[in-house]
Amino acid sequence: MLSLEQYEQDVQAWEIAQEEATYAKNNLDFVLKGYIGGVQGASNIIKSTIGGIVSELPYKEGSVVTEHSNFKEGSTIATISDMSAIFFQGKVGEMEVAYLHPGMQCEVSLVAMKGKKLLATLTKVAPKALESADGTSIKFAIEGKVQINMEDKESIKAGYTATADIVLDKAINVLAIKEQYVHTEEAPGENVPFVWVYENNKKVKKHVELGVSDGIYVEIKKGLTANDQVMTEDDSH
Repeated sequence: MLSLEQYEQDVQAWEIAQEEATYAKNNLDFVLKGYIGGVQGASNIIKSTIGGIVSELPYKEGSVVTEHSNFKEGSTIATISDMSAIFFQGKVGEMEVAYLHPGMQCEVSLVAMKGKKLLATLTKVAPKALESADGTSIKFAIEGKVQINMEDKESIKAGYTATADIVLDKAINVLAIKEQYVHTEEAPGENVPFVWVYENNKKVKKHVELGVSDGIYVEIKKGLTANDQVMTEDDSH
């Protein structure tokens, strides 16, 4: 039989002894194992929020790391790459960005894999230009999701240099000539394209309607036929 006062003192001493034993065990675990075990798992083991492969380990074993808080950024102890989804990131000029939109298909060529080409779908077109170091070039960031199979997934590494070919428009089996042979003349409110052709032993001007251009050849929609002889030099003088 114990008095209530003596019982409460003994219970308090027992609880304190339990806390001291747990503290001593945690210290022993940290010395022997390098972490403190507990009911909820190790308190100083950081678990990744995504699945993937470890692509970078900035710190070696034994390095001092700091926890992220409102007052400090904290230490990045590992970079995890989710290789189940590969994204292409690039930059385009202001003249081309107006023609791009999410959902467009493009072909991505990997330099490290001897120009291997993969199909990608644009997922992002930046609404604002990036700041350039020289202050002259204006570029917009774009991003696309690359479609890869299991064989390519094992060989492709994060950080590869790539080039994307985006087809804005195309024309197949059409009449085309070199763009350098197309001239323009001023008309009210516009410049009218024309070419010089050799017809009936003389030079004749023919107005044409242009279509798709790849920078070298331009499509001729109207004004010429496959039998016309286009003059490659302007000898009007």
